[in-house]
Amino acid sequence: MNDTSLLDCQPQKGSEQASQHKLEGVLFHRTIRSIYAVLLLAVGDSAKAVVRIQIQDGSLATELRSWCRRNCKIGDLLILEGNWAPVYETLENPTEWKEERFLVDIRTEFDAEKKIILKEAKHWDMVKCQSWQDTFLASKNNQVKRVRRREGGETKKSKADKHGGGIGKLKQSEHVANFLLHMMMHKLGAQDLPETCNWGTEKPDQLNSFFF
Repeated sequence: MNDTSLLDCQPQKGSEQASQHKLEGVLFHRTIRSIYAVLLLAVGDSAKAVVRIQIQDGSLATELRSWCRRNCKIGDLLILEGNWAPVYETLENPTEWKEERFLVDIRTEFDAEKKIILKEAKHWDMVKCQSWQDTFLASKNNQVKRVRRREGGETKKSKADKHGGGIGKLKQSEHVANFLLHMMMHKLGAQDLPETCNWGTEKPDQLNSFFF
C-alpha cells in the first residue's frame, strides 16, 4: 500500500446514489461542531477528500462528539462508509468548500462503529500531517489574517480621524490664539477688525503696529 490509501470509487458529479460507498484515507485535519464533524482525508499521493459526519439524533450529540474525538485522530488511517453529495452553487448561503463531500450519517455509537473504521492508528506522524495542513489550509488562514490586518488598519485610521492628527490640533490652537488676540484688540479699541464670525480664522492686520 502507498503512504496514502486510495478511494474504492470516485465521486460522480451531480450523483446522489442510494448505495453506500467506501472511502479510505489518512486524517490530517478535523473540525468537530455541535451536530457534525468535518474531516479532511489524504487520498492517494496528492488528493484531498472532505468528509462530513452528520449526527442524526441531537439527544446523542454529546456522546457522538466524544466518540468522534476518541476514534478520529490526526494521522489515523480510516475507512468510512457513506455517500458522495455535491455542493450546490445556487444556495443562498453556499458552503465554503467548492467541492463534493463524502457524507456519513451516524445515529448511535454502534452505527458510527460500523461506518467509521480505524484501519491503522498513527499511520502518519504529525510532521507529515502538518505539511498537508500547510498545503490545503495555509492559503485560507493567510487570507483571514490579511483581512484582519486590513480591518485593524482601517480601525486605527478611523480613530485618528476622529481625534485629529498633529496638523489638526495645531490648526485648532491657531484658531484659539487668533480668537484671543481679536478679543484683546477689540477691548483695547483697535479699528478695522474682521467680522466676529472670522475671529478664529483671520489674524489681525494691526497686530504688529498695535503692540510695537
